[in-house]
Amino acid sequence: MQVILVVFGIVLTIYGIYEIIYSGRNHFDSNKLYQSIEEQNLMKEHPHSIVLIKDTFNQHTNRYLLYYDSRWNCKLFLNYSTITSGIKEDEANISKHLQMELKVADYDIKGAYEFEKVHEKFSISSQENKCYRHRFYKYVISNFSENLKRDCFEIDGKKFYWMSIAEMECDSRIMEVNIDIVNMVKQQDIK
Repeated sequence: MQVILVVFGIVLTIYGIYEIIYSGRNHFDSNKLYQSIEEQNLMKEHPHSIVLIKDTFNQHTNRYLLYYDSRWNCKLFLNYSTITSGIKEDEANISKHLQMELKVADYDIKGAYEFEKVHEKFSISSQENKCYRHRFYKYVISNFSENLKRDCFEIDGKKFYWMSIAEMECDSRIMEVNIDIVNMVKQQDIK
């Protein structure tokens, strides 16, 4: 019996030495751990980048730009899938989309990350609770075309609307589908 315990002890010691040597070569530190956790979270959390554009062409800027989404049969804030954990890469992706969709020149649009919210809500489409990671970006358009200044306009078949938070709260479909996002924007009171 003692021989078995001695052999078992030797095997455990050799295995322990191997693990120490292997971990020294791997160089896994807290930064790599954090990056790995973040990448895993992005896959499980359904990340979206929400774009907030105000009607700065008016004296009192209290309206946001929304678009009509036929899939949801609802007016929503402009949004795009978050493509990476890097903020700068997302900003570049959003700018490119806004230039194409709104027909705005690169030099007429500036944007920046504002805040992020992770929350769980019931998904109407999949009929289950899902975890969402929403990044909010504020974009400012410095030169609005006359078309963009209209309360409702269309570009390439896509309908856009300028709406205040109060108007959104009066729209029952927006409140049914997107109350969480409206409330997050309202709480942050983006200037």
